[in-house]
Amino acid sequence: MTTLLEEKCNKLWSDICVERQLGSDVKEYFKVHTTQLLLWELRGHSFCSADVTSLYTNINIQGCIEDVINLAAEHLDSLQLFGLELVDVHEMLELVFTSSYFVFDRKLYQQMLGLFMGCKPSPIGAIVRVYTFERKSFYIDPHYLPTSSVYGRYVDDAGTIAKSEDQARNLFNRIADEDPDCHLGWEIDYPSSTDQFIPFLGTQIRISEEGGLESKYYRKEQKKQITLNFKSHHPMKTKVEVVRNFYKTANISSSSPELTEESYKVVDRLLVNNGYPDPRQFLEIVWRIVEYDFLLNNAQLL
Repeated sequence: MTTLLEEKCNKLWSDICVERQLGSDVKEYFKVHTTQLLLWELRGHSFCSADVTSLYTNINIQGCIEDVINLAAEHLDSLQLFGLELVDVHEMLELVFTSSYFVFDRKLYQQMLGLFMGCKPSPIGAIVRVYTFERKSFYIDPHYLPTSSVYGRYVDDAGTIAKSEDQARNLFNRIADEDPDCHLGWEIDYPSSTDQFIPFLGTQIRISEEGGLESKYYRKEQKKQITLNFKSHHPMKTKVEVVRNFYKTANISSSSPELTEESYKVVDRLLVNNGYPDPRQFLEIVWRIVEYDFLLNNAQLL
């Protein structure tokens, strides 16, 4: 079931990300959220993000199933259903989404409303459901197209540009208005000044007064400062890769040398908190040792 849905969900990306004559580089920007791109004239705009409030529990199960089936019917020729008909997929979805159980206080409960987070197809169903609302809202109304020319969403995190907070709020409210159950809600994060960065996935983004797109690495404050500890019994190679990947992510998430240094400091604090002595120097020293051992072993072979 999940394989069937994932194949369809992968085909959704370009529609969810951008709907109106945008270059492939902009689509790629929202897909991998590396923000070293300068878009067209952004002066006077601000980047803002929004989170869907309690996405899974606010999804109507029957509406979700209908949206998945309707979307599959639109792209039936490109789907691999393994010999199944859409009516079979419909029955399977009903069985899966209405048979969710959980234990609380040593009692067994059946979830009657919303999608169950522990159910593997739930994220895909929720993505399709919100996509249906998006497609019915600003994608088909020319009045909203100029304000939503850049829009991307990853599961329940959306990002767009707007000239004012009211304009951004109108955009997301328009999507929420398409929910017949009136359960869909957004928590909108709009900058109070041009200096403020707005979190979006693993980055923080802002549009400067000159219209440049700036970004740096982001780690949620709610996250505990915990990662693979330096004193753990993992192989040294594993620790090196963890450290290297943190700095690599911080680097590709940053749009300038100054912001790269700020991103590195976020990683520095995380690694020092987990016992790494001077993480940047640690990485350099270890790689020198690895290089020395490699040369030594090759010399012995000769």
